Amino acid sequence: MKQCKRIRLLLPAYFDKKLDTSEKKEVEEHIKVCPDCSAEFARVEQLVGTLQTISGIELPKSIAEQLAGTVQTTSTRQRMVGAARVMAINRRHIYRTLANIVYVIVMLVCIAFLLRLWIPQGENASDNNTSAQSSVETTAQQPPVSLRSPAKPKAAEPGVESLEDANANDRANRMPQPQVKITHARYDRSDVDDAKFQSIVRDFSLTYNEMQVAQLQNQYVSDAARQAAQAGEDQAMLQTSLKTLLSRFEKPALPAYIEKVRFEGKNAWIIVIVWSAGGPGSQLSNVSAFVIDPTRNAVMYTE
Repeated sequence: MKQCKRIRLLLPAYFDKKLDTSEKKEVEEHIKVCPDCSAEFARVEQLVGTLQTISGIELPKSIAEQLAGTVQTTSTRQRMVGAARVMAINRRHIYRTLANIVYVIVMLVCIAFLLRLWIPQGENASDNNTSAQSSVETTAQQPPVSLRSPAKPKAAEPGVESLEDANANDRANRMPQPQVKITHARYDRSDVDDAKFQSIVRDFSLTYNEMQVAQLQNQYVSDAARQAAQAGEDQAMLQTSLKTLLSRFEKPALPAYIEKVRFEGKNAWIIVIVWSAGGPGSQLSNVSAFVIDPTRNAVMYTE
C-alpha cells in the first residue's frame, strides 16, 4: 500500500537520524502494526549493523572513477526523464485551460446574442408598452377578487414528499457522484497519474470530509457499478474490485473516478480514490490512482 511504500523509503533516513520528530514517530508507530514493514525494518537494521562492523575498503582508482561516472550518468538520465514527464503534463494542463477559456468565450457570445433577441427594440417596444397599458386598464375595471386563507395548514398525504424532503433530495443531487467512463484508451504507467487531475476528483476532495464516508461509501460503490452495467460492463466484477480496493485503506476513502482502459495490452480499470489522513471532519484531500485487472481482481499498478 502507499503508506507502506512511504515508510520503506524513510527507513534509510531513519537509521541515518535525518528524520524530524513527526516522521520518526510515524515510522515507529507504523512498524508496530505492519508485519511486512516491521520485517523490512529489522532487515535494514541488521544490514546497518553489519556495515558498521566492516572497516573501510578503498576501491582501485579505475573502478572508483568508473563507478562515479555511472552514478552521474544515471542521475542525469533520471533528471531528464523527470523533466520530460513534467513538461508533458504541463502541456496537457495548458491545452485543457485554453479549451475551457474558448468554451467560456463562446458561451458569453451566445448569451449576448440571445439577450439581443429577447429585449424589444424600437416600434416593437412601443407596441408592447401600449398593449401592457391596455391590459392594466382592463384589469383595473374588473371587480376585486377576495382571497380566503385556509383555516389551518393541510397535512401532507401519505406518499407525498414534504418541502423539506424535496430540498434534501435536491441537495443530494447537487453532490458530486462517482464518474465512470468506458474509453478503452491505451494507457502506460506514465499516463496513470493524469487520471488524478480529472475535475470530478477535485470536486470530491473539496466537497466530502471524513465524517461523510461511512454513509456514502457503499452507496457510491453501488452507483459506480450500476453506471458500468448501463455501459455494458460486468456490474458485479467492478463492484468486487472497488470493495477489495477500499478494504486496503486504513483511512476513510471514496471512489471518485473510474475508467475502462487498455493497460499494457490488457483490459483494466483505472480507479481514483480520494481519502483522508487527518481526524474527524478532515477533507478527503489525498488522491491515489490504481490500475485493476478485473478478471483476477488484482492491482496491476499504483500511482
